Amino acid sequence: MIFTAAGFAVLACYTGGFLKRIFTESAVSLNPVRNLWDGISSGAGLKCTLLVILLFGAAAGLILLRGEGNGDYDERDFEIARQGTYGTAGFMTGEEREKVLQTDR
Repeated sequence: MIFTAAGFAVLACYTGGFLKRIFTESAVSLNPVRNLWDGISSGAGLKCTLLVILLFGAAAGLILLRGEGNGDYDERDFEIARQGTYGTAGFMTGEEREKVLQTDR
């Protein structure tokens, strides 16, 4: 958990510094040391870093909220039918089922 939080902080500072350089200098630099420094050393860099943290948090929140459903999906993300039937079998009449499906009684 600590390593994840530290990694998130470093990534946020790097991305904030990257955005600060794009917005203030119109320059693109992928240098990690320079972007980390720009992300924490100036007011504009800190604002960009805060913006990145908020955007990452919003994306993580949306992912978590999307995962909380009514439980009608299995682990493969297939919908579980309430009637216990899958596919077209729930919509077929008895005569159609006997013609198409093998049924053992």
